Amino acid sequence: MDTDWKEKVIVAAIDFGTACTGCAISYKADYLKKKENMITPYWHSGGSLSNTKTPTVLLLHKDLSFKSFGFVAEEDFADIATDPDSNIADWHYFRYFKMKLYDENKDSKIRLQSTVTDQMGREINAMHVFSTSIKYLKYKIMETIGDTFLIRNESDVYFILTCPAIWSDKAKRFMRLAAEKAGIANDHLRIGLEPECAAIFLHNVTMPDLSAFGNETFDMKEGDAYMIVDMGSNQL
Repeated sequence: MDTDWKEKVIVAAIDFGTACTGCAISYKADYLKKKENMITPYWHSGGSLSNTKTPTVLLLHKDLSFKSFGFVAEEDFADIATDPDSNIADWHYFRYFKMKLYDENKDSKIRLQSTVTDQMGREINAMHVFSTSIKYLKYKIMETIGDTFLIRNESDVYFILTCPAIWSDKAKRFMRLAAEKAGIANDHLRIGLEPECAAIFLHNVTMPDLSAFGNETFDMKEGDAYMIVDMGSNQL
């Protein structure tokens, strides 16, 4: 049986996107004061620039060990590609690899032996690519929690990993296994459907006034309605 997230000091969510990935961290004491209270790890790009999301890009060494993720992976690979002393074939670079899992999901072919292709078209085990990415995201979350709240015990954290609503049970199981391989305990993890997470958030927070002239906020009341539109990735 899953551990109740309400027993945990921290709830941390990973939005593992097709094009970009982000994380959000909710500290229980802050959540009880105001449900919108949360922090997001920042990802640095181009020196001093930072963003709450980073590209879903992974760079691995020749032996498939981790090198970098996100903006850093893009910058590292650009340096490798332009360095005459570097051999690009000694590296494995992955972009938009979540789409391969989606393609196999449509055909119900997802399995532990499924593969994704790197920049040279080489087939690499998808479970290794996904779990390595999630492991780094977990590290990023724990680093942020440690720096912000001085909490370093993973048992105090409950993780949420989002998945598209259209994914099959096999695909969700694949992501759960990848998270478990990344070091997230099965009873400290919940798979959340992306539109359901958005709906729950909107249902529990104070909505902004949608009027162009308004600067007010309003609470959802019985009979009120809202529409959630998932624009998806620009990589089709």
